Amino acid sequence: MYLTSSQPCESKSKRGIFISFDCAISKLKQTKIKAALRATKFHRATTSTIEELAESLNPRIRGWLNYYGKFRRYEMRGVFTCLNKRLAHWVHSRYKSLNWHQTFDWLNRQIKLKPMQFVHWKAGFIGIA
Repeated sequence: MYLTSSQPCESKSKRGIFISFDCAISKLKQTKIKAALRATKFHRATTSTIEELAESLNPRIRGWLNYYGKFRRYEMRGVFTCLNKRLAHWVHSRYKSLNWHQTFDWLNRQIKLKPMQFVHWKAGFIGIA
């Protein structure tokens, strides 16, 4: 049994568009995942490299994607936007000479150079804001 909630959504048929119900990650579970990301405090691990962060975070990210992303994966974009913001905080803490604009540029460059580094980047969740 998946811990999702039934969400109303628009579906299409030969007769047109109608409202149906589909499974998606619940708001409560999104909040709990975001709290778990905040609790790891990885943005303070300024001695770690981005490769080490990816190695430690990818198993959890993969699990969340496989479990909660089974249906309507795009509903998880809020969780992964939060994760990308946490990564931006890590970049800003690690490279203190960068301002926020340069921080986002650095992270976007990493996404373009190594799109397979984090599981959620590979799945297409690359937005920061």
